[in-house]
Amino acid sequence: MSPAALQAFFQLITDWGVPESDARTLLGRMTLEEYARLRTNPRTRPLEPSELKRVACLLSIWHELSRVYGPSLAGEWAQLPNKHPMFCKVTPIMYMLLGGVPAMANVQRLLIKQRRAAADAQAAEQACAGGGAQEDEQA
Repeated sequence: MSPAALQAFFQLITDWGVPESDARTLLGRMTLEEYARLRTNPRTRPLEPSELKRVACLLSIWHELSRVYGPSLAGEWAQLPNKHPMFCKVTPIMYMLLGGVPAMANVQRLLIKQRRAAADAQAAEQACAGGGAQEDEQA
């Protein structure tokens, strides 16, 4: 799991345009040498549980972004200004860099809530559209 997770993480970091120093921070303040070894060969060593948790959380965020906004905006979202009060006037990536795993978990929960709200709104809209057609037929 670690090599595949690392490969996905490195792709995510590239897509988000995160500098290497920030990528190392997102992994838990990994040294430059260790990061370079893992980037060159993700099979160098298995991820520590805390590192794997960080990677899993970030990949979950990416997945939720892709579902809510689509792949193109998912690649930009972390670097864009966000007016949600949780971000305290910083970009989502800066919020996660400053707050570590708790901030990543907050972002993950926010995106899950947004996805569920969008799905509920879409279901309600479809129900209204479907119900309206049935009422027209009955009249």
